Amino acid sequence: MKGEKDLVTGVDKQSERLIVEHLLSRFPDHDIIAEEGDYLQAGSPYRWVIDPVDGTTNYAHGYGKHADIGCCCRCGQLKRR
Repeated sequence: MKGEKDLVTGVDKQSERLIVEHLLSRFPDHDIIAEEGDYLQAGSPYRWVIDPVDGTTNYAHGYGKHADIGCCCRCGQLKRR
């Protein structure tokens, strides 16, 4: 999902891996769309959308304006968790 010039750090990948592992341990039948990796899409009515470090450029330069973002969608409805 990243373009050729988009910055990706080891923290992006590690953070995403930890988030995905946690979600799958709690919701093993849910689908996950994540910015840094590809995950199995089993056709669940529940889908998590993950951006492990929104603001990677800020993070990489030490600016401090970054966040982890995640949401869960069900049957076309967006719900905050």
